[in-house]
Amino acid sequence: MKLIKSLLLGAATGLVGVAVAHAADLPRRTKGPAVSYVRICDTYGAGFYYLPGSTDTCVHIGAYLRVDYNFSDTHNLLGYDYATVVSQTAQQGVNNFFARFAPTFDVRTATEYGVLRVFGQGNFNSGAGAASTAGVEKAFIQFGGLTAGRATSFYDFYIYAADDYDSTHTSYTPTNLLAYTATFGGGFSASLSIEDPLARSLPYYDNLGGNSAGGFVAAAGQRFPDLVANLRVDQGWGSAQLSGAVHQDQLLTNAAGVPLVSPGGVMSNKTETGFAILAGLKINLPTLGAGDAMYFEAAYADGATGYLGYNGYSIGAAVQPGAQLSYPTADGVVDANGVVHKTAGFEALVALRHYWSPTFFTGGIIGYTQLDQAAAVRALAPTAGGVGNFSEWRFGLTNEWVPVAGFAIGLEVEYAKVHQTTPGGAAIPAGFSGNYGTWTGKIRLQRTF
Repeated sequence: MKLIKSLLLGAATGLVGVAVAHAADLPRRTKGPAVSYVRICDTYGAGFYYLPGSTDTCVHIGAYLRVDYNFSDTHNLLGYDYATVVSQTAQQGVNNFFARFAPTFDVRTATEYGVLRVFGQGNFNSGAGAASTAGVEKAFIQFGGLTAGRATSFYDFYIYAADDYDSTHTSYTPTNLLAYTATFGGGFSASLSIEDPLARSLPYYDNLGGNSAGGFVAAAGQRFPDLVANLRVDQGWGSAQLSGAVHQDQLLTNAAGVPLVSPGGVMSNKTETGFAILAGLKINLPTLGAGDAMYFEAAYADGATGYLGYNGYSIGAAVQPGAQLSYPTADGVVDANGVVHKTAGFEALVALRHYWSPTFFTGGIIGYTQLDQAAAVRALAPTAGGVGNFSEWRFGLTNEWVPVAGFAIGLEVEYAKVHQTTPGGAAIPAGFSGNYGTWTGKIRLQRTF
């Protein structure tokens, strides 16, 4: 019996050895390519992911789609032509739709010199019955303290106006720039920036060369970029900033293409330099609610009214909604003798945002702006290029509800009170008023992802 068991065990062992050897000779099954999974990058905040195959580059891709319905009260928005002292075509209440699609991308890489960042935002707009437009809102590179490309000006502070709710005049202007920011620790920093002057240039109003209806001097380019600098602190209690800008305009011809000519008949290539200064303060109010904050801002400009949030529009042409007297928001005025008088002005605001809950906030803002002409300009008759002063109060109230993450419904109501004076004692025609108020409103739906 023992002999039989030994023979069976030996045979089984031999069969197993043959099977193992045969299996070793079979072709091996190769492994498929490694799957590259998207990994969350929490270094720079929510929504960032590592680029596939990278261990140091993170990207955030998003967009928002905004739909607005804008309305204002029906108002006797008659224009007033300072040059000819005649009335213009009446404009009634403004009611229109607006839509914007804004894709964004943000790519960041950690380097031994600091974070290398590339950011871009596009704007695809359609509204007010006009043809659709496309443009670049921002496109810049940051490397350490360097910023190059199209970005928010280093002069600006209160940028909630960027969401188009608060239409009080403030300086928010993305522009092409090259800047360096030095950090000193404790949240303190200083920046020096050279910026595209065309983003802020407003033409000079003139009444030269027989252009009796008035017009605007054409800017003939700039010899120097705008010089902008700021000092800033960002800490747990909030932020504060002091900033300044130097702006230059080179003037060659008036609106009719006629060269600026001095009384002696000599062509005048005029270069005018203006400046602006700003102080801003943000105070966080966590005791009222998470995310609550109050803002204060004040700015003064001389020959650089673009830094007060103004855009120029023509005298004698269509008036902007809400303006009963068409006012030249220009950097200055050229009188009938070819003398340039710069326009000075200032703006101030107080704003508060309170979150009643994480999904509902109320924002309130009070703003005041004023533009003052030189005494020599105010004394001139309208037909000699005279221009009066302008001031405006704005009161705004905004409510926004976020029923689901990334989707907001907003309502804004705003009241503007305007006061304008006529130059040279000119009478205001019947039906016009230098003091008037107007209501505007906005309903918004916005999806952000």
